[in-house]
Amino acid sequence: MKAQIHPTEKISVLKENLRPRVKKIEQKEGKITVEDQDLDFLEKVPGIKEYSLDGEERKGLGGSPVDEKAYININSKEDVAKAFLATASGYDLVVTNCSRDWDLKMLRRFNPSIIEVSKPDEIFGIEKAVNLDGYEDIGIELDEEDVEPVYRKVVG
Repeated sequence: MKAQIHPTEKISVLKENLRPRVKKIEQKEGKITVEDQDLDFLEKVPGIKEYSLDGEERKGLGGSPVDEKAYININSKEDVAKAFLATASGYDLVVTNCSRDWDLKMLRRFNPSIIEVSKPDEIFGIEKAVNLDGYEDIGIELDEEDVEPVYRKVVG
């Protein structure tokens, strides 16, 4: 299958994020063309505005391509929703405490490079976090009534 992608921004970053997931990738005139046997994952990749697959125009996830790292603890639906919004905002997440393994698996559909570690470490060089004290907050705010719809998007 072949798809032509219209990025939201940062074309070179999106291209590098897609490279490990496709057989062939090319960039021309502000668009990215990819080839692989299964490209259904494109709807879940941050940084894609829209794409054409089998002659059909499809809407992408939008947001920014993943290009920064941040820590997060995932212990509630709200944490899962914030993790999704952080990913859509261009953050590659390093999970330091997770009691929701299924939700973490679902989040990896949107960003397969999410990793889980036992505790934050200087070796990662990460200075930002979603919900950990002692790190710069990345500013993901979510009203209580918005938690469930965003959570459903992740696990749906």
